[in-house]
Amino acid sequence: MAATYDNLGLQFLYPENWTIVEQSQGEMYSASVTLQSPGTSCWTVHRYPSTCSQKQLVEQLVAGMRKEYPELEEEPFVVQLAGEEARGVRIYFYYLDLLVSWCLMPITMEGQVFLFEFQAEDQEFDEMESVFLALATSVLGNAPSSASETS
Repeated sequence: MAATYDNLGLQFLYPENWTIVEQSQGEMYSASVTLQSPGTSCWTVHRYPSTCSQKQLVEQLVAGMRKEYPELEEEPFVVQLAGEEARGVRIYFYYLDLLVSWCLMPITMEGQVFLFEFQAEDQEFDEMESVFLALATSVLGNAPSSASETS
């Protein structure tokens, strides 16, 4: 079964056995929600105004991770999402004895920039990729246009 998240101007379906571990509003973004699976998977959506650069958002996060994990590896991550080609980056790094995959995928829709983060132990990441993409598709399918939002 699916549960429904409807807060901070975001609405999406998510697996009912996943937990909302964080939700917030900030100065740079208008909403951020993080979900945790029963395993090692973690999924986050951040919503920014359209004036934010997708490239700059991703570069800043990757630079921060590179400081923490200088040996990380990076490769392009390209998928079809909400009927459009979405281009992001997939990062690999070791944490303790685990190889971790972390994906950053920005997409602009309805006058807003959505930045999705998917993270899990590498093998679990591959198993959960379709769930990560379904979560993102649900967010984008319910995205209100920025013109219709009230301040």
